[in-house]
Amino acid sequence: MTVMIGFFLMGCQKKKNEDSLGTLNSPEKAFQETQKALALISLQLNHGMKSVRYLQEDEMTTAQIFIKY
Repeated sequence: MTVMIGFFLMGCQKKKNEDSLGTLNSPEKAFQETQKALALISLQLNHGMKSVRYLQEDEMTTAQIFIKY
């Protein structure tokens, strides 16, 4: 009986922890976490833009070659 009550209480605790995922009580901590997430997104976008610039330069070069001939 005691073991069953222990499992029940552990199950309730897990559910309580699952319900609180993704929330922060401190606005300062939430702001810091948001800044970290946005910095990561910015890094990935900047990396992607390098590829776009390379493609634009390649397209301009190709256009110049075809205009000459």
